[in-house]
Amino acid sequence: MGKLYLVRHGETVANAGGRLQGWMDAELNDRGRTQARETAAYYKNIHLDAVYCSTLKRARETAEILAAPHGLPVHAEPDLREFHFGVWEGLNHEEINARDPEEWAKFFVQPTALRVQDGETFAGLQARMVQAWHHIQAQEGPDKDILLVSHGGSLRTLICYFLGLDLDYMWRLRLENLSTTCFEFWDDRPVLNYANATFYRQPAGPGKTLW
Repeated sequence: MGKLYLVRHGETVANAGGRLQGWMDAELNDRGRTQARETAAYYKNIHLDAVYCSTLKRARETAEILAAPHGLPVHAEPDLREFHFGVWEGLNHEEINARDPEEWAKFFVQPTALRVQDGETFAGLQARMVQAWHHIQAQEGPDKDILLVSHGGSLRTLICYFLGLDLDYMWRLRLENLSTTCFEFWDDRPVLNYANATFYRQPAGPGKTLW
């Protein structure tokens, strides 16, 4: 019975400022690196067979810090990247609402209906996240304990898939920076063990860190 540990990357300057990052290649801030080191101290006592992450810097840096005590390589997968916010990338709530009020109104209540210029859909995001997970399963085989470091939106879509939830419920799942959501697999059936655990690291900053 393998376990999958889903970890959101550490805090970035954009997170602390309430800005949507998407495919912006932001690095961790000082708080994010401290959170990652605290989380690594917890994970060093947990058995891991493999570590995977998004190709974006904030996820890779987090994964490398968590993998170091285990001496494991970090496998970066482009399909584990965050939602592509298109022309919204780098903007905050107020700036997006001023630009596209009708689409912004859909963001939290009906994300499946959201269409952002030059961006992707949440259905498309979920499809590539599920594809990435199946690829990892094929690479690692059954009964392996895997750490996967990704992003707030991306992980929510994968959790919805595992739990059979409609994607329009995705923002009802809270996932803080450096939180862990753990699934166990019984005969390839995902069973939620716990969600959004953060007891092992310092509290998040005052910014809005949903993505």
